[in-house]
Amino acid sequence: MKRLGMVLFSVLVLALLPAAIRAQCAKDTECKGDRICQQGICADPSHTNAPQPPILQPVPAQQEVIIETRTGPNATSAVYDVGYLSTAFVMGMGSWGKLTKKYDDGEDFAEVLQEGGTPGIRLAGYYVPDAASHLGLYFRAARSTGVTFTDDEDKLTYYDNNVKVSHFGVGLSLKLGTQKGKRLWLGLTLDLGYAVEKFKRDIDTHFDEDDNEIESGSENGSKRIDKFSGVELSPNLGMDIFLFNLGNFPVSISLSMGALVIPFLERQRGEKTGYQQRHWFVSPVINAGISVGG
Repeated sequence: MKRLGMVLFSVLVLALLPAAIRAQCAKDTECKGDRICQQGICADPSHTNAPQPPILQPVPAQQEVIIETRTGPNATSAVYDVGYLSTAFVMGMGSWGKLTKKYDDGEDFAEVLQEGGTPGIRLAGYYVPDAASHLGLYFRAARSTGVTFTDDEDKLTYYDNNVKVSHFGVGLSLKLGTQKGKRLWLGLTLDLGYAVEKFKRDIDTHFDEDDNEIESGSENGSKRIDKFSGVELSPNLGMDIFLFNLGNFPVSISLSMGALVIPFLERQRGEKTGYQQRHWFVSPVINAGISVGG
């Protein structure tokens, strides 16, 4: 019986001995230095740290890069983004008006004027704040030869083919309209400015409608220039049609029609003539030109 007890004691000691050997520590304070207790064994921390998972940096969302290549006007902007220069041929389709002379003695003399076709040019430059409005400056010049005069009282009519009429105008120009698609602009052009008109003629020779001379004098061949100044107004309806790009500069054609209205022109009383002149007229016009801008 005693032998059996010794055997059991020996088995128990052998079973507990490995655990005792392995259990060097129960907590970190039982280990020397910086070592820590890991599963009953004091070990270096660098050997016990589990590998850290890699830190994933957030990937920014990919941004779409748009490179705009201009092959024509944008659908949401004007044909011209900043501004443009325009030159046009202007054709006046005749004109009608009245010339009034006021003499020192109080008498008035009026003549109805009628001119034929009046060719000219118009130059303009515009700033484009948006597609609907263009603001700029213009210059207009035109010249015609031959005027039909009709006395307002006795209706005497004669034609003077020696009269040369020169017209100049400069002022502000406003275009109001709308963009239609990528290539078409439709709208109203309104010119308002200062006008000068010169009548240059032979003061001694006049002709009737059959070109027969009806007045002549000893000073035949001498010239007189009557210069008038005042205001002019020209409303026109038209369109700008984009054609192509000349490098970075869009090119378009401009077509319009309207009227040139001269409500008031005046010539001051001359020392020799002794009368004051006032003049007004209306002329339908057609404009055709080309514009280049950016």
